[in-house]
Amino acid sequence: MERDTPDPEFLKRFSPFNLLDEKSLQEVAGKAQLTSKPKGNMLFKRDEERRWCHWIVRGKVDLLNKEFQAEQLSPDHETSKKMLDDQPKYKRTAVAVEDCVFLEIEQDTLDLALTVDQTKSDSENDDWMTNLLQSHLFELVPPANIQELFHRFAAVHYKKGDVVIKQGDEGDYFYVVQKGQLSIDREVTGETKHLAEVGPGAFFGEDALVSDAPRNATITMLTQGTLMRLGKDDFKALLHEPTCEYVTMAEIKEVTAAGEQKIRLLDVRHPKEFQEGSIKGAINVPLPVLRQNIPKLKADSAYVVTTPGRRGELAAFLINEASLDAYILRPDPDDSGD
Repeated sequence: MERDTPDPEFLKRFSPFNLLDEKSLQEVAGKAQLTSKPKGNMLFKRDEERRWCHWIVRGKVDLLNKEFQAEQLSPDHETSKKMLDDQPKYKRTAVAVEDCVFLEIEQDTLDLALTVDQTKSDSENDDWMTNLLQSHLFELVPPANIQELFHRFAAVHYKKGDVVIKQGDEGDYFYVVQKGQLSIDREVTGETKHLAEVGPGAFFGEDALVSDAPRNATITMLTQGTLMRLGKDDFKALLHEPTCEYVTMAEIKEVTAAGEQKIRLLDVRHPKEFQEGSIKGAINVPLPVLRQNIPKLKADSAYVVTTPGRRGELAAFLINEASLDAYILRPDPDDSGD
């Protein structure tokens, strides 16, 4: 079975890709694929959950209902530009009656692209939104949450020199920069250390909201500007909680035994805690240095954070934010984890 990536212009021939704007189409094109399937191959089966969307590009396919009555489709059929089956569960079974090529994309990917595209169209200035939506986190957020998220953001205007976040304060908002430049600084043993400067599209403030810890840096406006602000409760309900995925040790062992995915266990506690006892096979990357060490993590692996509580949640959030896959270990009383 061969796969190839279609170009955006090709995708415009099919519905609902033709509804996307150019930027959204470019982004989704890299996630679609052209797949060759030989005669007699089953594409999908009736009553299965639809995880993939399909369109016929070349060849002929039979769509069989529960009475095994067949409707045959080919690229020149009047409905060939539409999805072969758009129901949550496939209504019919699809079988290639000759060598075929299909356009395919994951259902969640297409659903998210359509939601994002329509959400952006509601905003006059959507650059900040576009940058935020490109974060890996939004691949984990249910599409139904996205529209609500952007309704909850509020624009706040600042002058040059205004302090947006002060180190040591309680976390109250998540911020996305719409316009302006900001300085991030941290006080360490009485000295101020400059960490970075950020501008439009950057987002910050999530650490304190996830961990309920005090702000760990001061962020000051270098110019006048506008920030989009999301309250703590909305952030947790709509963005943080949906991205927290839990697995048990039994599930890890099952996946590892099947060879489906490389799994690495990550302990983000203090090194002294780690030395006093840890799950066999776990590596220790303390939370304070996790962000700077994320580029060293393996992209071909999924990470399971073994540290319970808020530290584990924050670690998984940061890893997901960096476009890697992270889960949190759910304690299993029937499994020692050895």
